[in-house]
Amino acid sequence: MATLPFDRAEIEQMLPHRDVALILEEVLEVKPGDRAMGLRRVRIGDSFLEGHFPGQPVMPGSAIIECMAQLAGVLTYMTLPDPMRREGVALLGLDRTRFRRPVCPGDDLVIEVSIVQRRDPIWKFRAEARVGDEKVAEALLLAGLLSKEERGLSSHRSGQGRGR
Repeated sequence: MATLPFDRAEIEQMLPHRDVALILEEVLEVKPGDRAMGLRRVRIGDSFLEGHFPGQPVMPGSAIIECMAQLAGVLTYMTLPDPMRREGVALLGLDRTRFRRPVCPGDDLVIEVSIVQRRDPIWKFRAEARVGDEKVAEALLLAGLLSKEERGLSSHRSGQGRGR
């Protein structure tokens, strides 16, 4: 593993997200078992800004939450012992979610997540997003460790997933 900060290529080694689905841009700091800090520079042209809103682009709250969840995924990956790192992590729920001000192009969104509770396979994280010194969003994230079978990847890749 490379030294911090981790860029997109290094994040892709820890998360399954690719292309526009990978919203987290850099991991600035990780203290395994405790907390992590990451960054997303919001720019005109970011896919999540398309149509949200014409003439006044604002980062959707769902993209902020996804960025928090991806950073929690990195922290989980860095915390788990090596053989367990390939298990999936899924966002299971949100609590106490608040958006305090819009995040716009030109903003550097700094995310911090910390482990609040860990009862394998369920983990709870506290997440905050800031622009400068201003808190712009916060949430409690509930995540679960899942095997490849539980994630459904093997059945979806083979075309045998649940469906119509």
